[in-house]
Amino acid sequence: MPGFLVKQSNGPSESPTTLRNEAAFYLFCHEHLTGASVLNILPRFVRFDEDRSVLVLELLSEAMPLWQHYLAQTDIPRRPTVDLGRALGSWHAAFRLRSPLSDNSLKWLPTHLPQILRIHRPSIDWLADISAGGYEILRILQSRRRLMRQLDKLSSAWTPNTIIHGDIRADNILVIPSQPESVQLRLVDWELVQYGDPAWDLAGAFQDLLLFWISTIPDLPETSNSDLELRTAQAHYPLAVIQAALRAVWHGYRETADLRSASMHFVLSRAIQFSSIRLIQAALEATQGGGPLPSKAVLLLQIASNILDDPATAQVRLFGIPQSVAA
Repeated sequence: MPGFLVKQSNGPSESPTTLRNEAAFYLFCHEHLTGASVLNILPRFVRFDEDRSVLVLELLSEAMPLWQHYLAQTDIPRRPTVDLGRALGSWHAAFRLRSPLSDNSLKWLPTHLPQILRIHRPSIDWLADISAGGYEILRILQSRRRLMRQLDKLSSAWTPNTIIHGDIRADNILVIPSQPESVQLRLVDWELVQYGDPAWDLAGAFQDLLLFWISTIPDLPETSNSDLELRTAQAHYPLAVIQAALRAVWHGYRETADLRSASMHFVLSRAIQFSSIRLIQAALEATQGGGPLPSKAVLLLQIASNILDDPATAQVRLFGIPQSVAA
């Protein structure tokens, strides 16, 4: 008997807006995309009780998050990384230029910049909830004028032209074993779905692989730019393994995104740069437990800063994607 996943907002302290957006998204797909191949990457919609703010989806009982699938293997398998790129490319192509401004059935869809893009110039509300480690990260960001200018430019680079997931990370990518050597992917938790820049989703996939790699580096009391290469060399996976996975995501995306070479180049360039913001976001999340700034958070900030200093070099030396295959 099939099971069901029930999602509900947790009382007045948690706004039900994102859950309603997710429900509106599933309902839109259910009503307007019947039979479309892109639906294969979603769990099946069952119903939404608006009065109670309860969303019911199919339960993917045999699925596991992508990061658990990685850990269950002796190496990072190519197939799910290629499939993730293909899934994102297919999704973005299917919804390109279908915006809330031109489609009344999408009027509910948010269009704003992700808040994290302005993390270096935070709102008062955000400051009220920040941890001591978060304040230290903010101090580091704001003490570097060049970095502040680079972060400002990222907001102006935002190019919305399709519906995006908004929170691509391994926890939201489920792997369902289908045959001994193959898997199926499902993208879940569409609470941050919006009309936005496809490079943001691609950046999420890139950042997640980098974060998985960094998570295997042993902790040290402190770090500095001088020992960055030494620290990363201690990771469980060699950088070459992560780079192969990053290339696989990009190759899969190129296969299905249906973009011209010039557009593909700019999507990749933005994704590389947006991944730096996602790494800063991961650094902030690492401080939520309180206490001093973790060494991993410092390492994430260093890598993010290096990416923004020279995105073209980072594309080749960190991401392992040659300029010749960028477009």
